[in-house]
Amino acid sequence: MKWTNEQVEYAKRKREIGHSMAEIAHEMSIDFGEQITRIAVESKLKRERNKNKNISFQVAESKEVKSETDLDSLSTLEKISDLNNATNDEIVEAHGFDPEKFELLSVNSGVWQQGAKDGVRDLVKSSIKVKPRTVISEKSLEQLIKDNVEPYIGEPINIDKHKNRNLVVPLADIHFGITSFNDIEYKLNELLRIIISNQYNEIVVENIGDYFHSDKINTTETVRGTILDDVNMVQAIEDGMNFMSSILKVALNHANKVSVKSIGGNHSFDNEYLFMKWVEERFPQVNVEVTNKYRTAYMLGNVLIMVQHGDVAKKEVELLLATEYPMLWGQKSVAEVHRGHLHTEKITDNHGVIVRQFGTPKKEDPYEIRNGWTGNTKELVALEYSENKLKTEYHI
Repeated sequence: MKWTNEQVEYAKRKREIGHSMAEIAHEMSIDFGEQITRIAVESKLKRERNKNKNISFQVAESKEVKSETDLDSLSTLEKISDLNNATNDEIVEAHGFDPEKFELLSVNSGVWQQGAKDGVRDLVKSSIKVKPRTVISEKSLEQLIKDNVEPYIGEPINIDKHKNRNLVVPLADIHFGITSFNDIEYKLNELLRIIISNQYNEIVVENIGDYFHSDKINTTETVRGTILDDVNMVQAIEDGMNFMSSILKVALNHANKVSVKSIGGNHSFDNEYLFMKWVEERFPQVNVEVTNKYRTAYMLGNVLIMVQHGDVAKKEVELLLATEYPMLWGQKSVAEVHRGHLHTEKITDNHGVIVRQFGTPKKEDPYEIRNGWTGNTKELVALEYSENKLKTEYHI
């Protein structure tokens, strides 16, 4: 599994207070909405313990550049605690390379003993091969975003809050890369006309996941590494920026408050997290929730809304909402769950909680065409709420 920092800290805390590996796995499966095994927990906590060991390298020989793309470092290491359990980045850094710029290809090490005045000591000779990273790391990309984005500041407005009109714009499964800006520009224009024609106290844009088709830039893959039909992800990100910017610029000029709630999807979880960092920097007046969680919840007036992509924690979501957000649950007049993933529209009432599964405005991709999944409607939806409930649905 792909561990988040939150999950690692959660497992550590549970272990510190005496929970068994099996108990931690069971509790995490419930709290994070995905199947986590005892072996996964045990392995991860072992790796975390090894990361904290004092790995001390003393490099005796300087690194040598053999070519532009193939670099070697041959070093005599006088002391090392546990080479087998060192991470790739730790090994690269110990040999004098920046792990943000270079990745490890191979490592060859040998250990022997040498007599000395104070007894026998262990010596380690280690040779590694690295290559320059061709894909920018998330840390570097996040800093690049912060350093190079010019903030957009909207005009201050003052709409009568007693009107209590709020608008939610759910963006489910846009799949930029398959979808182009030109494909849905006419839908965007109609959405903007709705916003301009009305004055809202608050507008919330929900990214419900799979905003992009791929989680990679140079290859077309899902989060789990499933290979997809190739798309131009550079253009996809440009289209995604233009689409989100168009909505937020108009929203800032026609609402007292603008928010963005975002949950990553199974296609582009990492890309969506980084994209939200860009939105946060570009629109400082917008309340952007940047999270790597699988669901979130918020209050819109007295309406409680939970957002999830829909690929995990699919059953009994009304109980999940009440359990995970008890304080918000106690404030609500009505509760809703907004999700996507299946590319078809469906509304159900689960014990008084309205579960809205949104479709997608995207055109069919080659995979859907091959399997005959071509009959769904291609809609973008906007929902207008009063202080206490849904009043109007716009189907675009």
